[in-house]
Amino acid sequence: MRLVLAIAAIAAIVIALWGDGGTRSVPAAVAAFKPAASPVRAGAATPAAGATAAAAAAETAASIHSVEVQVRQARLSGRGENEAHRLRAAQLPAAQAIELAAMEAAESEWQRRVKALRSACETRASDCAGERSRRFTAEELPLLGSYEAPTLRQ
Repeated sequence: MRLVLAIAAIAAIVIALWGDGGTRSVPAAVAAFKPAASPVRAGAATPAAGATAAAAAAETAASIHSVEVQVRQARLSGRGENEAHRLRAAQLPAAQAIELAAMEAAESEWQRRVKALRSACETRASDCAGERSRRFTAEELPLLGSYEAPTLRQ
């Protein structure tokens, strides 16, 4: 935006200097220049608003991180789902607590499915590709490569 305003100012000065045949001096042209209205639309985000939004997002991320560290420590000490929900609900808005619980449930379900696939492939190595297609959707199959043990080639 500053660039646009700078270009507009330079264009106005050039027009003021040479638009009338170049009879004006530079100080007179600068004095004649009146900046146009700001090209920022009403309701558009200004750089200050963007910085404020970025700071608020960083603060939210930091608070979520601290809560999740507490949840992880509680789980490592043997506490269950109720304690995790209590920690989240005490420090986060309800919508965020519910979203985090849903994400955690989805991740644990995914881990359970990957573990079941591994055990099925160990028992029936010849039908591992069939097990993959039966247990996972076409969208999920490309993600499985990240969870497989690496194969060493010699």
